[in-house]
Amino acid sequence: MSFVVGHSLAALAAARAPAGSQGKSRDLIYSPAVSLAVIFLALAPDLDILVWVLFHPAGMVPHRGFSHSLLIAIGLAFIFWLILSRFATRGGLVLPIALVLASLCHPALDYLMGCGPQVPFFWPFNASRFICPVKLVPTAYYANTFKGLMHLPALMLEPKNLAGIMLEFLIFLPILIAEKFSAPGKRLVLWLPCLALTAAAILVVYLTYNQGR
Repeated sequence: MSFVVGHSLAALAAARAPAGSQGKSRDLIYSPAVSLAVIFLALAPDLDILVWVLFHPAGMVPHRGFSHSLLIAIGLAFIFWLILSRFATRGGLVLPIALVLASLCHPALDYLMGCGPQVPFFWPFNASRFICPVKLVPTAYYANTFKGLMHLPALMLEPKNLAGIMLEFLIFLPILIAEKFSAPGKRLVLWLPCLALTAAAILVVYLTYNQGR
């Protein structure tokens, strides 16, 4: 996934899934504060790249290290729940569930990318790493040097990378639209075409990114 677009859209879609179609819980999950928290959770694991570039800690994996584990994802979601719950007493279990789902999106999508460093889902309890045998979401591009980071904006403007970002939009934006605008009692009317578009975009990713495998 791209550093911002894919992870952010996926996390917003996941967080809004348990919100329902109306009521105070929905208002809370769609609020600016929760949306910003969800986006931060979506991007936080990749801060390991910045830490590596700036400090080169001994023994640290440059990318997809412990910050991509399920334990860290749930822990970050818990911290943000404690912060947000001070300002939002309504919502019941919807808020923590939404934050956990959003946080889990990042390692899940990195796994579905099917390339790059494998994901240590079960750190620190198990050293095993995992990666999907096929590519189901667009490939992300990252750097582990300061010079490489400076070149990333230009790299994102290359046609093949812009196409990947567009596919990210086509995968996740229909879900966000369906969550936002589907009316109670008529959810299938909007959900079916939106899910069809998402499925078609995933198929395009599969056919495009798995050539020669």
